[in-house]
Amino acid sequence: MKNDANAEILRLIHTDIYRWKAGSLPPETARFALILLTPTVPAFFMVWFIPATMLVQWLCFAAVCIPSGLLASHFSAALPKTWGEAVDARLCEYQPQNQRAWKALQNAAGEKGKLELDDLERWYELEAMTVFPQKKELLRFLNNQPETNETESRK
Repeated sequence: MKNDANAEILRLIHTDIYRWKAGSLPPETARFALILLTPTVPAFFMVWFIPATMLVQWLCFAAVCIPSGLLASHFSAALPKTWGEAVDARLCEYQPQNQRAWKALQNAAGEKGKLELDDLERWYELEAMTVFPQKKELLRFLNNQPETNETESRK
């Protein structure tokens, strides 16, 4: 069970690396935007079509935006604000298998004062080769021996 949980954390780290490399929003920013924009965007269009003065429209819109912003900041405050923080939290839970790669990652992060994507990718590749070793299957064509002239002349 412990190995399964550890392998799952490694898969999640891989997903985080992929999302970080792709330039997606860190977890805190993504959740904040989702919670804020889900009620705000429909409210904007609904308020737009209210037959009232502009002041009333803006007050109605503010009545939706302010609570949404407060909820968004409350529910996303505990999440990591950067990808480095997000991966750091996962690395705290992870039990490394490749100790040399782990020490190299720790040294690089310690020298730079932060976790960088290149260092993390390098560590992940080495760790993944240790945790998920690839099984080398023999190539089937190696058993296929072509007929030579001597074999053909004997027939």
